[in-house]
Amino acid sequence: MSEVLTESSFKDSLNSTLGDTLIYVSISDSTEPQAISEDDLAFKSDDDQIVETMGTISLDAPSPQNTPDVTLLELFPDLPPAGNQIPPFDSVTIEPPGNNVKFDSFERVVIETGQMHLVFHNNLILEIDSGLVVSVFDSVSTLLIGQFLFSEKISPGTSKQSSTLDLDDQTLSNTFILNYSIPFTGTDTVHTIKQSDLESSFTTEVVLSAIDVSSATAEIPEQIVEREDTSPINTEDKTVTLAKIREGGLTLNIQNNLEINSDLVIEILTMVDDLDQPKTVNVDLFANQATVKQIDIKGFTIKNHLTPGAAVDEIAYKITATTHPSDGFATVSSTDDIVVDMTMDSTFVSYFEGSVSNVKIDIDPVEQEDLVDLTDLDGSFKLPDLVFTLNFYNQINFDVDLDLTLTGINTRDNKQVVLNVDETLFAGNSDNQKLTVITLNKDNSNIVDLMAILPTSIKMEGSALINGSGSVATSDAIWSDYSIESPLKVKIDEDISIKTDKDSIAADDLEDDVREGITEDLNDVFIHINTENGLPLGASFKFFLAADSTTLYDETILDSTKKVIISADLIPGETDENGLVTLPANEPIKLGLSQQQLQIFNTKPIYYGAVIKINANEKAVTFRKHDLLKYGGFIDIKVRVNSDE
Repeated sequence: MSEVLTESSFKDSLNSTLGDTLIYVSISDSTEPQAISEDDLAFKSDDDQIVETMGTISLDAPSPQNTPDVTLLELFPDLPPAGNQIPPFDSVTIEPPGNNVKFDSFERVVIETGQMHLVFHNNLILEIDSGLVVSVFDSVSTLLIGQFLFSEKISPGTSKQSSTLDLDDQTLSNTFILNYSIPFTGTDTVHTIKQSDLESSFTTEVVLSAIDVSSATAEIPEQIVEREDTSPINTEDKTVTLAKIREGGLTLNIQNNLEINSDLVIEILTMVDDLDQPKTVNVDLFANQATVKQIDIKGFTIKNHLTPGAAVDEIAYKITATTHPSDGFATVSSTDDIVVDMTMDSTFVSYFEGSVSNVKIDIDPVEQEDLVDLTDLDGSFKLPDLVFTLNFYNQINFDVDLDLTLTGINTRDNKQVVLNVDETLFAGNSDNQKLTVITLNKDNSNIVDLMAILPTSIKMEGSALINGSGSVATSDAIWSDYSIESPLKVKIDEDISIKTDKDSIAADDLEDDVREGITEDLNDVFIHINTENGLPLGASFKFFLAADSTTLYDETILDSTKKVIISADLIPGETDENGLVTLPANEPIKLGLSQQQLQIFNTKPIYYGAVIKINANEKAVTFRKHDLLKYGGFIDIKVRVNSDE
């Protein structure tokens, strides 16, 4: 059988059961590791625009402001000079000219919430009765801000606080006009007036609380604005529960539309480092300026920050904008904003946990060629004990649905047999790949039929489909190796003819006078061929001599001067109970050549070869390493001798 199979297709090995060295069909190959494409695990968030508006602006409570002092003489200009007496007088209510008060910490405010009250400091010599009313007007709009009532008497040398006024939804300048309606308590005694009495006075303290405003031109203290929001992730046919980022980035285009500098802190809550801390981006923003920030997110892990292990379907972030205190007055509004345009690059991961749908891995084809040399063989046989073993190694922590095709191709006879393998490869991991062994034989596949066509090449190709939940690193792979092994146990379906290599007796091998002597001086020429059949099968043997190499094995040529054929039937060697040859069968062959047949030796050169036909056999037979069919021969010549020479 060594004439049929090349060295790459068979080997010999000791069979411990039989105690002998058998020939084995041995074909093997392997695929390169195949990994999930990084594009199949990539994702990105939708582009997002984050508008961080100021919202309500909180102003510190301004320092209380006092009105100018109003003296007794200004209230009662008709009083006599000091040293004179004033008689008793009845209670009286007077409305002196208004006076102003100005705040220096703001210029104009639109109040959302805030309060105001007054403190009346009575340093007059007279008692003020209950019911004092102070009306406060805005000096710019001249609109009434509110009226403040003092419900208690205010004795000389004391102070009282008014009612409190809510300033909600009021627009105020920084200057107020205070108009009074002052009820004085009457006296029942004569009083000698002194200069200090005339100079006694009152003042009103205007007190504003801390106020929240929707806009202001003022000294703006530090403002802290926080916002949490999300941007959807476009994961297509994947669900991500955890992903280690190998490559990715964010681009932040930030426009500060405030008149004051700000510090911006962006925390990406769904991206954490090895200490489980969120990715934090700090940006210094100058008033009314734009800033572009490129953010590298390599090495960070994406996971659900609220529910670990749950799917991540959006990027969650927290933005904190802290304004710097203004240097002097600044104009701000609740609608003023910091705008962040966030663009996420396609993000590639080195490790992925989650679920995928219909992720396909193409298995690069591998092809083993030049398996069988068929140029000198006719007929067919089968190897019924063939075993196809496919080992698949899976590092991917997903079950993998394998769709594999093994194709045997006989290019000489234009034959092809396809073997399909559909199998689930169970999940493995990076440190411990899962081995799945698929064994095919005559009982569960058509591997015997595939090899029966005596393929000149075998090609393996296919794909793997991944669905479901699991995990994978981009370095994880699947790969395989296969082997087709069988002792050379052959069931021959039809006679097999094996042609030996052609050889020749060249012109230099027989000189002209020798050739002439063969045809003129010989009495008899016999060709002897000894055969030794060490195969467990019978065979027929034909030895050919021909003048033309192209027709060496053509049995239709009957001209014996151009072709000589020697034929014999060979019986199989003797076998034991295991079918192994114990004694080769020897078969001597003798053919005498006629004068006409001897004419072939006048041809230069003479070609010769043999055809061995192994007979069909219903029973499979086993071949050993040293099983062979060999032949050899010699020519027996009887020569006429001239006694004079």
